[in-house]
Amino acid sequence: MREVNLALRFLLELYALGALAYWGTHTGSGWTSVALAVAVVAIAGVIWGTFASPKASHRLSLWPRTGVQAAVFGAAAAALWVSGQTVMAAVFAVAAVVNGGLVIAWGQ
Repeated sequence: MREVNLALRFLLELYALGALAYWGTHTGSGWTSVALAVAVVAIAGVIWGTFASPKASHRLSLWPRTGVQAAVFGAAAAALWVSGQTVMAAVFAVAAVVNGGLVIAWGQ
């Protein structure tokens, strides 16, 4: 079951990047929408990769790392919400919270 939770965590990370890209493409117009999507995904990816990933160069301790992860997942849920995808935002947020709770409880 723990492996399934880690696999879900990875899928949530990918979905978060997709949600941020979706917001970017629906916020800008023309080439700025693509630039915004690329920029916001790059920023989130760099933050996650630097501070929250298992092989992060500056991996934070549990609670600060959880805060970074919550910020990225929260930004993704908010991006979906403001893009009009309210149901997907709610489902994503609940899945991220439950998954995060299990990650902490199981020491993953």
